Amino acid sequence: MANNSTSQNTPVPRVKRRRRNISLVWFVPIVALFLGGWLVYISWVSSGPLVTISFETASGVEAGVTKIKYRDVSIGQVESVEIGPDFSSALVSARLDKQVTPYLNDSTKFWIERPRVGTSGISGLGTLFSGAHIGFEATLEGAEKRSFIGLEEPPIVNTRSGGVHVVLNAKKVGSLVAGGPVYYKSFKVGAIESVRLNEELSSVIVKAFIGSPYDKLVHADSRFWNVSGVSAEINSEGISVNLQSFESLLIGGIEFDSPSLGKKPQPVDSYHEFQLFDSFQHLGVQDYAHKLFYIVNFNQSIRGLNVNAPVEYRGLKIGRVVNISSRYNKTQSQILLPVLLEIEPERLGIIIEDDFGVESAHEEIIDLGLFAKLENANLITGQLYVSLDSYDDEEKTVLTDFEGFKQLPTVSTDLNRIAANLGAVLEKVNDLKLEPLIENLNASVLILQDTLENAGTFIDNSDSAVKKVVISLSETLEKSQKLLITGEQMFGRGHAVMQSLEEGSTTRYKLDQTLKELQSAARSLNTLLETIEKNPNSLIFGKQKSN
Repeated sequence: MANNSTSQNTPVPRVKRRRRNISLVWFVPIVALFLGGWLVYISWVSSGPLVTISFETASGVEAGVTKIKYRDVSIGQVESVEIGPDFSSALVSARLDKQVTPYLNDSTKFWIERPRVGTSGISGLGTLFSGAHIGFEATLEGAEKRSFIGLEEPPIVNTRSGGVHVVLNAKKVGSLVAGGPVYYKSFKVGAIESVRLNEELSSVIVKAFIGSPYDKLVHADSRFWNVSGVSAEINSEGISVNLQSFESLLIGGIEFDSPSLGKKPQPVDSYHEFQLFDSFQHLGVQDYAHKLFYIVNFNQSIRGLNVNAPVEYRGLKIGRVVNISSRYNKTQSQILLPVLLEIEPERLGIIIEDDFGVESAHEEIIDLGLFAKLENANLITGQLYVSLDSYDDEEKTVLTDFEGFKQLPTVSTDLNRIAANLGAVLEKVNDLKLEPLIENLNASVLILQDTLENAGTFIDNSDSAVKKVVISLSETLEKSQKLLITGEQMFGRGHAVMQSLEEGSTTRYKLDQTLKELQSAARSLNTLLETIEKNPNSLIFGKQKSN
């Protein structure tokens, strides 16, 4: 019992397990890992997008060094530069700031900024000291994009401040180049962005940008024309030479105006299409789509007639000369000089709604009974143009075909008609028998000279001598009368010749004056002869005064 009580009162030791505590040493890598992850997260969240830019050459671009700048402010950096997969380009990978992300779209432009000397001036001189950098420009418009093709040249115009893009369709480029100025009232308001051929290779497309606030000057009725180089014009007022500016002389330029047509101007959206005229003088000269072609064979010299010479109808330009060639006609043994004319019937008010209306326009042109005639466009240069008109004195003829074209009849020019009339006059003058008249005149002059030489002797002679003088004078009078009759016949023939000339011509006027002078001389001679007949002594003593 005692043993039991003793064993029950004996305390039993408690076994306590020792807790395992984490060493403070482990807190260091945990904190470092946490901080590293946080930094990675912050870096991932704050870092901007990675873009790839393809350039033809990456001259001056270095990984980890070259910056991407916008208005000379760094917005990114190049991370790597490598060759493209096809070895045709250089691929530049760059990390941009996050704030640039909304601007990475179809409108984004990248280029390598280097020192350049071009038609638009000198740029990039600052890179001589700071090194090359990649330029950046974009807007918020466009689809999101991360891969770009870099420009080899900086953008011609600055679109950051806003403006309007226009597309100009021209027949020829002239001296226009990218970077050329755009003027409004001789004030520079924009620049040419690009010059290229259209897809059909039939015309030139010129893209230009007019910056704000001048973009408000462009509306639907605006007119654009080329001011490249020097333009000269010869007109009735003299010679005028126009030079827009020295810049346009070197690289070409465009000018536009927006005339007020009595209605509210209609603004246009970007890339609205306009026609680019060759010069200010060509404004309003609309180019119609439907054209008719005719052949003309002139029977005279065509010296002074050139390709693109105008074709006019009573002073209205309706077409141009397309081609001038030569053909040998074996059957007639002559050389023909066919001139191909291009006529726009709509300029004559002949409306062509579709292709079927072309044949109808041909018939209407034929019904007009037009004749072709060469006219002098400029007396100084001797240039000619083709005049089409209908003439009452010319009969309408059926148009013949010549090498697939309708052949228009021709009429002689006014100069040729004058020459033909002068030829006819000369033939009639040659038909006049002037030799007997000249012989009679010479004989009369000799008789008068003998009479005057013997006048002193007649004074001393008797009345019989005076009678001889009277007889001699009577014979002279008879011969003079015959001469007068012959002269009157000649005047009558001259008058008939003069009637053959056209009214108002210079030749008619000169002949008229000459005949009047001859008639006056004949009257004076007739008066002299009548005086001598009535008073023969007047040759000696002069005309006696009446009591």
